[in-house]
Formats: sequence, C-alpha cells, structure tokens
Amino acid sequence: MNDFKFKDFGSKFMQNGVAERLLFVKFKRIFRQTNQIK
Repeated sequence: MNDFKFKDFGSKFMQNGVAERLLFVKFKRIFRQTNQIK
C-alpha cells in the first residue's frame, strides 16, 4: 500500500511541476511582450 501511495503522489507531483513550468514560460513570454511595447 505504501509503495502505491508513493507512486500516486510522485505522479501528481510531476504533473504539478509540469503545469507550473508551462505557466512560468507563458508568464515570461507575456512579460517580454509588455516590455517590448514599452
């Protein structure tokens, strides 16, 4: 049971990490565009 829970937690953690990274990349792009407009 512990091994299964650990694997489930690991997969959820990885998914969250990927989502955070994608959001960070989008934010950086938007930030660059706003800087270029200025």
